[in-house]
Amino acid sequence: MVADYRVFDSLIASNTSFALFRQPEAAHPTLVMQHNGGHECLHSFAELNGQTGYVFAPFAITPATPLLLLRPDVVVQGEAPCIAHAQTHIQAISNQPPRTAPSPVACPKVTANSFAHYEQAFATFLQAVHSGQYQKLVLSRAATHPRPAAFSPGLFFQKACKAYPTAFVMLVYTPTSGAWLASTPEMLLVKQGPQWETVALAGTIAMENSTTPLQWDEKNRHEQALVTQYMRQRLAAYGHNIQESEPCTVIAGALAHLKTAFRFSLPPESPLGDLLASLHPTPAVCGMPKEEAYQFILQHEQYQRLYYSGFSGWLNPKGPTGLYVTLRCMRIMAEEIALFAGGGLLAASQLHAEWQETEAKIHTLLSLLHAQ
Repeated sequence: MVADYRVFDSLIASNTSFALFRQPEAAHPTLVMQHNGGHECLHSFAELNGQTGYVFAPFAITPATPLLLLRPDVVVQGEAPCIAHAQTHIQAISNQPPRTAPSPVACPKVTANSFAHYEQAFATFLQAVHSGQYQKLVLSRAATHPRPAAFSPGLFFQKACKAYPTAFVMLVYTPTSGAWLASTPEMLLVKQGPQWETVALAGTIAMENSTTPLQWDEKNRHEQALVTQYMRQRLAAYGHNIQESEPCTVIAGALAHLKTAFRFSLPPESPLGDLLASLHPTPAVCGMPKEEAYQFILQHEQYQRLYYSGFSGWLNPKGPTGLYVTLRCMRIMAEEIALFAGGGLLAASQLHAEWQETEAKIHTLLSLLHAQ
């Protein structure tokens, strides 16, 4: 058996559902699996109330992209224990009688967006913003690249953990979703001890020579202020003792963002599924007003986001929780790898600047892919 991260490639090949993830600044990964190697398909965030396990949520819950939950039948922490458990599972499968062929992945095929398609969608989105109906709309796209012959999802996860120590890094596979990998800087809902946390994260500047930008333009500041206002209003309906930080610059790989942090308390037995439904999708990936922007994106973005800009991570109402927005992500397919990125459009947005922002975000993982 292979004594390294390539064993997780074997889990994918065996059609076994699993989540391998590394919390920001953590030393070691965690592996979550169900005893039967399966997963749960949920159809509303309310079904998460009272649940514990690994959550993989799409941008939009549909029959083809349901809300996924891995029950915590198996929770293994540490690099060597995770690899050893995966090896044991693979060995157990190999000792069993031959099974029927794995069912095909149900998640729809990714549609890549050319510049021409992006330009057309940009004009539609910007016109809607100029109409005054929307304060902000987020336009995203996907780019597909041939999968290198020697590409290993497991080794790529290991490489992303080393390259981005402050990010939430995950490799998730289910027969429903296919294989996804993300290295995301944006928390959605985190709990350590009695305090809950979330952030308003928006605005993007590509770093030059790893120098922190000292000046943010009005477009980026306004975008971040809109996200902060939204999070402030949503938390007021659920949280107590809400504390809000001043906006600050945070670095995620070769990109810088503006962040406002929130700390708050929740009453015991709070319905976390309802809170997540209120927070997701945030204006950082959707727009404002939320519901109208969400419907506009579904109708006019010209492709399906699938699990990009959903959220992913560990959920535990009575213990540590770490859920993160699925950004800087890729979907790993048999012959292609699809990478996703988006940006917030305001009235002052410019086509080529927004396109270059998506290029910079896609490059976060693409640079690692080329370094394989």
